[in-house]
Amino acid sequence: MNSFEKLMYKQSQLIKFMSRALANYKKLGQAKMTTAVTRNRIALLQGQFTTVVDLDAKLYSLADANKRDNHAYFKEDQFSACEDLYHESLDFMHGKIAENESSVLSSTQIENHAFAYIRHTDDSLEHVPYWIKGPRRP
Repeated sequence: MNSFEKLMYKQSQLIKFMSRALANYKKLGQAKMTTAVTRNRIALLQGQFTTVVDLDAKLYSLADANKRDNHAYFKEDQFSACEDLYHESLDFMHGKIAENESSVLSSTQIENHAFAYIRHTDDSLEHVPYWIKGPRRP
């Protein structure tokens, strides 16, 4: 096997990985799609895509005009297809992080609202003896 074939094999394996990345991430289920898990998947995806880009450049430099015109990798523009999958996966995962962060923000806002309501309620019960309403909250 020559160096072009070795690199082509490695590239095809990486492209398969990239093509399954989003489906595998979705298999986790909503409960496991935490911000930490998602960031880890994004980092892994970015590292793999960096390798795909490097291999694409090496493959292009090793291929003669005949290979560039006739080899399925170049003819079908598999690199661009992989790049599309990469961006689709990243967009979905970044969207999941945004969802997670907005739900954390929403729960914080609810807690703050509840605390403000409790303080307001405590103030309106000034006339009730403390043993009925409990100790005063800060």
